[in-house]
Amino acid sequence: MDRAHEVANECRKLNKALKECVEASQTYNNRERLLGLPVTNYEKLTRLVKDFEPYRILWSTTSDWLRSYDSWMNDPIISVNAEDIEKNVTEMYKNTHKSIKTFADNEGIQLVALTIKGQIEDFKPSIPLIQALRAPGMRNRHWEELSELVKMAVRPKKELTFAKCLEMGLQKHIDLISKVAEKAGKEFSIEQQLDKMEQEWKPIRFEVLPYKQTGTYIIKASEEISQMLDDHIVATQSMSFSPFKKAFEERIAQWENKLKITQEVL
Repeated sequence: MDRAHEVANECRKLNKALKECVEASQTYNNRERLLGLPVTNYEKLTRLVKDFEPYRILWSTTSDWLRSYDSWMNDPIISVNAEDIEKNVTEMYKNTHKSIKTFADNEGIQLVALTIKGQIEDFKPSIPLIQALRAPGMRNRHWEELSELVKMAVRPKKELTFAKCLEMGLQKHIDLISKVAEKAGKEFSIEQQLDKMEQEWKPIRFEVLPYKQTGTYIIKASEEISQMLDDHIVATQSMSFSPFKKAFEERIAQWENKLKITQEVL
């Protein structure tokens, strides 16, 4: 296991070399056909590629797991990408499970797969905690709320790693932390919606036209702009009824007021 990365690198090199051989064999066969020569049989090469694939998968998975696990556990929690963890862990688990069956007659190789599978199984229950701590929209107010709920200071500083979180016993508070994370996610959704609406209005330009012979002017808006205005008013009013609006209550009210004034003017 100590040489897992080294072996994985060798497997990658061999796999690349085999692919090049396959491409070369296909080129040779095409040229043989063009020249009307007997087509060489590269069946042994095809079989070699097929036989090598399980070894490549096992050692690549082993190397990927060891690197990923070290990163997830020891990098600052704020730098951990939690979105892909579950997908990656599931894929690696499937690979090791398959390898265990493939190498049933090779105890030494099978032991590698069994070891990695065991480590993955031990890690799996921790995934919800990582996902909660790295939920989109986690702001200082959420970390403060979380700290109050678990009765200990939890701050997203460089020193805070997931290994440290486990040492602190945060796994025992997963339900409380998940609720805070859910709240942060809902609030983040509101924040994103507000940002998106504001961005959509930035490039908008209204046409100011003289109104008949009155010496006054009117503002002309296209059908698309009028429709967007109506949609934004509905969306903003919907936000004002959200149970997660508190952090953005003032901003929502101000934005709704701007939209309504715009509607009145138009």
